[in-house]
Amino acid sequence: MKKKFLIVIIAIFSLLVMPSSVKADSYKDYFTIGGYVKNEFGRDIKLIFTDYKDKVVTDNSITEQVTGSFLIETEEGKYDEYANGKFAIGLGDETFMLYYLNDEGLNSDVEDTKIKIVINANLNDYKGKLTIDLSKAKLGEAVTADGGKEILNLDEVVTEERPKDEVTVVPEENAVISKDILSEIKASGNKVTYENKKDDKVTYAWIFDGSKMTSNDLDVNLELIVNAKDEVGISKLIPKTQEKPIILDFKHSGVLPGGTRVKVNVSDTYKNGDKVTLYYYNETTKKLEEKVTNIEVIDGNVEFSLEHCSTYTLARTNTAPNNANTASMNVYLYSGISLISLIGLSVLVKTYKKNS
Repeated sequence: MKKKFLIVIIAIFSLLVMPSSVKADSYKDYFTIGGYVKNEFGRDIKLIFTDYKDKVVTDNSITEQVTGSFLIETEEGKYDEYANGKFAIGLGDETFMLYYLNDEGLNSDVEDTKIKIVINANLNDYKGKLTIDLSKAKLGEAVTADGGKEILNLDEVVTEERPKDEVTVVPEENAVISKDILSEIKASGNKVTYENKKDDKVTYAWIFDGSKMTSNDLDVNLELIVNAKDEVGISKLIPKTQEKPIILDFKHSGVLPGGTRVKVNVSDTYKNGDKVTLYYYNETTKKLEEKVTNIEVIDGNVEFSLEHCSTYTLARTNTAPNNANTASMNVYLYSGISLISLIGLSVLVKTYKKNS
């Protein structure tokens, strides 16, 4: 009996310490690249998911999670993008396939030896950039009626790059990050954080995730004034349920690359666990617009996504009770207690007289 009980305890402990999900160490742990097809209509590449098909989520037949592009070697020996597109989903009985669709099409007369195919995957358990160098690939004989070819030595021609996090500082003299640098971050798929420090304390930070960035044609000014002067009376526009506004004055104006996040140190005003709301000040209507709610203060910071820059303000949810309402409730409470006490006393007196 004791032995069976011990086995049950060990089994339960094993389930508790066992990781809930396994992160893919390589694209091979997530999917296989089924083949390279070349025909009169163009060229495409196919990814085949087996164990992870339920984690590729999309509402449409075209997914944003996996994109690709064809690069062609120029006379200078460099590779320029010729066509780019997304993957279309095809369901099978035991496989979950994504077929690459190139937007512009690739001329069938372009030699394979001058082509590289780049696949960018931004999936739940896997993020990475794969480069297939067709100049090093061994293509098999035609396997389909329209002349489809299959890469035979796949592992030898795929270069895998995994995203790496990078932390740097906001430039002091010129806090502008050029669109070229942002394009490099997007192409790398890395997450780059720009921190602004004062007395070794990070006052704010910009986070650019290359795997989530969309195209950007603007430079971004990273300068931000935290607790800026309230020159337009923003504090008077804060709802009564909010308190202690922190005005954020962004020097950048306009849209931001997709996936941009901002982290602000608020430890001088709020405490850990506080719930904060982010408001946008609309200069046209002169009103505040609620953008993000229930932002929790963690380690003295709040973090939120941002699509464009202007003047914003943070405000803490006021958890203190309303004194007037509390006083009124107390009056009703005490009155009710007194009434119940009088009724009870009256019943006791009548009962006593009756028994006497």
